[in-house]
Amino acid sequence: MTWLFAICRHRAIDAVRKRDPAETHPDPHSLVFDERFSAPGPECLALAAEGGRDMRVAISLLSPIQRQLLTLAYYKGLSHAEIALRSELPLGTVKSHLRRALRSIHQSLVPNTAKRNLRCATAYKRPISKAG
Repeated sequence: MTWLFAICRHRAIDAVRKRDPAETHPDPHSLVFDERFSAPGPECLALAAEGGRDMRVAISLLSPIQRQLLTLAYYKGLSHAEIALRSELPLGTVKSHLRRALRSIHQSLVPNTAKRNLRCATAYKRPISKAG
């Protein structure tokens, strides 16, 4: 009986995937965005630079071991196991340090990020008017 449910599920997924939103949408032209408005403006670019600065400050507040492990994981692309071998630390310790580092960065960035995202997300995504 399980195989019957699997067949039904797969057929339903295929049917959903075949649907083109432009064909079923009442006004498909409203789905197209004008490139002039989708490019980030100067305000968003300035806010992104400010976000980069905030990230550098948040990383500078970490302990040296957390900064080193974070660099190995996210800038060098090493797995946790590879970091543990390279740093000669137990795998659990590497994971704990990385988790604490990410939590600390998150707590430093959340208040500012929400404001930046809200301002840029609403400012530049405008659909093409029907006349244009």
